[in-house]
Amino acid sequence: MSPELKAFLTAEDLDELSSARRMITALDDEDAAVVRLTLQQWDNPQAVANLLFNPNIIPEDLRLASLFRGVGERQVVYYVLAAVVGFQSIDPAELVAEERGRVVAELLAILRKTSGILAQRASVSFQPFAREDDAPRVFALWAHPDDTVWHNLRAWLFRTFQNRGIEPFTAAIRQSGLADNVQQRLIDDFTEFVTDLTAFQGWLLNLFGYLPNLRGATQST
Repeated sequence: MSPELKAFLTAEDLDELSSARRMITALDDEDAAVVRLTLQQWDNPQAVANLLFNPNIIPEDLRLASLFRGVGERQVVYYVLAAVVGFQSIDPAELVAEERGRVVAELLAILRKTSGILAQRASVSFQPFAREDDAPRVFALWAHPDDTVWHNLRAWLFRTFQNRGIEPFTAAIRQSGLADNVQQRLIDDFTEFVTDLTAFQGWLLNLFGYLPNLRGATQST
């Protein structure tokens, strides 16, 4: 194993991990074999998480499968967080429709089931993969208790429909299952937004929750 890969796999601090990632330009056959074995064994939380945070280090044939395995993890919750963040490094244009749809479904499922940093990061990661026809499922998450999640969902919805107009926005929200009064409040907000885009540009920006290191995340559970 190269010194660069060893430093990457063992980095305990996310800032150190970012620095170690920049030192790796390419994996030779030996390093690629180490990465494959690490993911196959799946029992080194720091190394696995570091790879999931940086999926471009993972050989292409394992990359997407490893991220899906990560978001489905039930024993090491930090793997889920790492995979959620890792999806931000995946180019949606490189996925077929079925893969893209699965990414959206997995990340929206995390939003439905969790709160805190997992949900906050999932509310950002799903966005590049989502399409306008996913909007009713996003609207259906509007009652999420996390303010950061709520803001990010609104940011995606408003960006998605800002050039489409009020009627498509209204049609999508009517399929959401939200209470009528909630639907109307959102339609009113969107109408206000498109009427004066300059005044409400802050509504389009995502918020990012603070990412803990593995040790900090483990100590807080």
